Amino acid sequence: MLGAGLFLLFGHIEKLPLRQYDEARQAINAMEMLHSGNWLVTSYDHEPETWNTKPPLLIWLQASFMAVLGPTELAVRLPSAFAALMTGFLLWFFAKRHLNREYLGLLAAGILFTTAGYVRLHGTRTGDFDALLTLFTTWAGISLWLFVERQERKFLIHFFVALTLGVFTKGIAALLFAPAYLLFLLTQKQLAPTLRLRTTWIALAVFLIIIAGYYGLRNELQPGYLAAVAQNELGGRFAQTTEGHSAGFSYYFEILAADHFFPWIWLLPAGVLLAVTSRSSILARFWSYCLLLATIHLLVISSSGTKLEWYALPVYPWLALMTAGGLYFLGESIHQSWPFSKIVYQWMITAMAFLLFYPTFTQVRNATYRPHEAEWDKSNYAICYFLREVLEEKRDLPAHKLVHWGYDAHARYYAMRCTAAGFPLRIVKYDELQSGDTVLTCHREMEEYLEKRYSCSSDSTVNTIRTYIIHGSAANH
Repeated sequence: MLGAGLFLLFGHIEKLPLRQYDEARQAINAMEMLHSGNWLVTSYDHEPETWNTKPPLLIWLQASFMAVLGPTELAVRLPSAFAALMTGFLLWFFAKRHLNREYLGLLAAGILFTTAGYVRLHGTRTGDFDALLTLFTTWAGISLWLFVERQERKFLIHFFVALTLGVFTKGIAALLFAPAYLLFLLTQKQLAPTLRLRTTWIALAVFLIIIAGYYGLRNELQPGYLAAVAQNELGGRFAQTTEGHSAGFSYYFEILAADHFFPWIWLLPAGVLLAVTSRSSILARFWSYCLLLATIHLLVISSSGTKLEWYALPVYPWLALMTAGGLYFLGESIHQSWPFSKIVYQWMITAMAFLLFYPTFTQVRNATYRPHEAEWDKSNYAICYFLREVLEEKRDLPAHKLVHWGYDAHARYYAMRCTAAGFPLRIVKYDELQSGDTVLTCHREMEEYLEKRYSCSSDSTVNTIRTYIIHGSAANH
């Protein structure tokens, strides 16, 4: 299963250009961080970042990969792919080491790696925050359960380490499981004993010092940063709809059932049954915990004003574990009803898993190994393909300036790469053009604007990419 994960997570990961939202912006943050040497304050267009206000752990990783591999798509996306692989490894290791059921861990990892809502753009296949966040929230959740189950303080320390890394990845999003953690401790009658531990307060103090220290220092270096964080992560995205990403309360439950966790969702009832029938079983206790975490997180993000598909990513490891438990539970039930040898039982489970895994594996493989641009995105990303061919020396660069209509992070990233590679290209605003400039455009709206505002001529056209030569100044219009 982990081998299949390598195939699905890393195969052709660099094929599609960086996505306009928000992957390209992270890439620019990382490129400018590497160039400036400022590893505390991220920047965009060489100005302190006020849009992507997340702490910089992902940007640090991307910049580090860029230092080795160059500012490529691969360097931007490897942190997400490795985080996803490590999440699957964590499920396998946990089941083998602590549940004494290695096969169940392999099933869970396989289910996770063949989940369409997980292995996707804005998930494990792009340089976004959520795959890395999911690794740390999964580690934190497992650590807390092990602490309560084993009463070993090292797992409490693991919990706070993972929580710290999660906050350094995506800020407040790492704390969305907090209500579930508290409810779990309360139902297990462990909240008061945990609060009496010296280890709890030391770990909590270190967590707060590190997080508050970073946010405070960042605000000193970038005045207004905390206000931007509050607007973007609290009052903005949670309390109200931003950028038109609105949907009903049932949105996440609907996409899970429709395709994001289909067909695995049909095995979830068996996992839920396992969680509520045998309270004395370690599996039942853990599956009840998985159900609690998944349910609370889904309810929290469903209450948010802004809804995006990838906000559900941290739920998938818990759903994968429950689904694997459902398959395991069905196999155990059959085995108890019709006793047969262990070898026959293992072959039966393997056959059941293969019948389920093959169509989902094929679905995810087709989406990852044969990625293609959606029809509505072809014109938007045409400039990215064009400049990538310039970087690969498959075509000449016909202009030295690029103007873009609207938000331009994806075009800006490839323009920056061209500049870094020695090609004389820079992205400029449409009102900065001068007589004699050769200009690349990729939107009909920009072409109409240039033709109206400037005296210019079109020199060449490649698909939707056109080259203009500016003859007259804007001052004449």
